[in-house]
Amino acid sequence: MLSTWIRLRGCALSEREIMIVLTANLPEGIKPINLAEIPLNDPAISGKIQQFIYQVTFLNSISPTEIERRIAAFEDVENFDLTRDHKGKKKIRNLKLCVRDLEFSNNELTMKIENDSSGFVHPVAALTAILQMSQDQVTNLRILKKDAVFS
Repeated sequence: MLSTWIRLRGCALSEREIMIVLTANLPEGIKPINLAEIPLNDPAISGKIQQFIYQVTFLNSISPTEIERRIAAFEDVENFDLTRDHKGKKKIRNLKLCVRDLEFSNNELTMKIENDSSGFVHPVAALTAILQMSQDQVTNLRILKKDAVFS
């Protein structure tokens, strides 16, 4: 893609032409949906992300009934703390403030993770805590980032 960018620098391309070049050069499974010009001195676009939506596919690692039970246990409590070490200090986050709309059906879980003052919780960390699974078990799941919601 860098070589394509170098060849195109300085050329005036239409939005349609840019979409064609992007589509041809992005990895399989990734496609541009929308194109917008951002002013050079605009704040980073990452700062405008409010939420990521993930789709998690379970490959017979745990029974659907047990997954539903663990999700219900998470949803039934007021606070659900995730503790981790960060730069030698313990950091505690309440997952109830950032993990939303857990929906489980047909061995797939849809989960929304919202940005808060501490940033985003990694989906593996959230799933490990909520589903009471080891990190190895969770990393063997198929976790797909489906969407980003912007402010």
